[in-house]
Amino acid sequence: MDVGKIVKQQLESIGLDEKSDVVVAVSGGVDSLALWHMLVQGAGRWRGRVWGVHVLHLWPTDEDEVPIFLEEMGARWSVPLAILSFDAPARAAERGESLEEASRHGRYNLLARYAQEKQAAAVITAHHADDQAETVLMHLIRGAGLNGLAGMRPKGVVPCEDELDIMLARPLLTVPKAALRAYCDDYELKPLEDEMNQDVRFRRNRIRHQLLPLLADYNPEISRLLGQTATIVAADVAWLEAETAAAWLGWVQAKGAGWVRWSRAEWCEAPLALRRRSLRYGWEQVAAGGELAFKAVELARSVAERGQVGGEVDLGAGVQLRVEYESLLLLRSDVEIGYDGPQLVTAVAQLLGVPGELRLAGGWRLEAKWALAEAALVNDDDPFVAWLALAPDEQLLVRGRRAGERMRPLGMGGQRVRLKKVMGEL
Repeated sequence: MDVGKIVKQQLESIGLDEKSDVVVAVSGGVDSLALWHMLVQGAGRWRGRVWGVHVLHLWPTDEDEVPIFLEEMGARWSVPLAILSFDAPARAAERGESLEEASRHGRYNLLARYAQEKQAAAVITAHHADDQAETVLMHLIRGAGLNGLAGMRPKGVVPCEDELDIMLARPLLTVPKAALRAYCDDYELKPLEDEMNQDVRFRRNRIRHQLLPLLADYNPEISRLLGQTATIVAADVAWLEAETAAAWLGWVQAKGAGWVRWSRAEWCEAPLALRRRSLRYGWEQVAAGGELAFKAVELARSVAERGQVGGEVDLGAGVQLRVEYESLLLLRSDVEIGYDGPQLVTAVAQLLGVPGELRLAGGWRLEAKWALAEAALVNDDDPFVAWLALAPDEQLLVRGRRAGERMRPLGMGGQRVRLKKVMGEL
């Protein structure tokens, strides 16, 4: 397997020119050392500037030999290497994250900021086929939809809390770790093994050292086949994402920073998969980070489909779904949106003469005039016109609805219905 050629082809296929400047995450292990060497010295040599970055997490097991070893390699190859650090245990304690989560989040934050500082086109990591198999299994165990089963993608965005738009490239996802070991042997590279990779207290390590070997007893090709599954599902997900984006574009009625409103009727007519995906799609546009649980999606879907005006669901990350008369609204709790429909300017009841006119908020006005009763039977398709039976000596009082009020709609033989029900069905 010509690993260097695969790396170069993969990087070019996701839009990186051979002369692009890139940042490579380097740990000193087999995977990243092989990748770093390919780009700066060996097969698949990159013509752009390549900055190596090693991140120290300040774990108790961190050893000085790793950065010293990498600095020596960088000096030998005459390429730049940066040593960055952050306190992963402190972050884990402060934010209630696991040490794995804290390390991953902090590492990507540093890589993204460094790439921005160097104006690099991408951050490149050495995730390989075995890592992909572990990722798919980890998502499956945790409970995942198609997006989770698609595993890692060759191209993405560095998950950075500063929301920097930095490309994340993974050119080794089809390359097994055995091929990377062989590459290191061919070029007489002596990688260092990280003791943390053997610690089965971490879930990924348990999957790597315990679960995958067990599954290999059932099928020796399990790692390759899990990667194959991820490749197949990723193509399906890409198509579904395109369909969701296109449908969403047609449904949206209005949007702004931290909120979006769309047609409930059109959404309800969509297939179940599209309704679920669109709720997640809208949430991602509104939320300021976090994760959306499947349970929350299902609760929101149920309330939205039921269509009870005023219904609300808390989706997490400070985002609510609200059911309006003809629309659905996703709104972040720290955002306020205006309403451009007709509204009273005061809660105080106001008299409206006939004929007469009352000015409302936003430039609207409410006008009353006399008309023949027969006109109501043939001109009833304008949503901004209401026909009322009024005696000459009666007056109109304009105010908000009160609990328990009823009316007699035309065409119902004088039957009374609750005003709340009528307004909910408008």
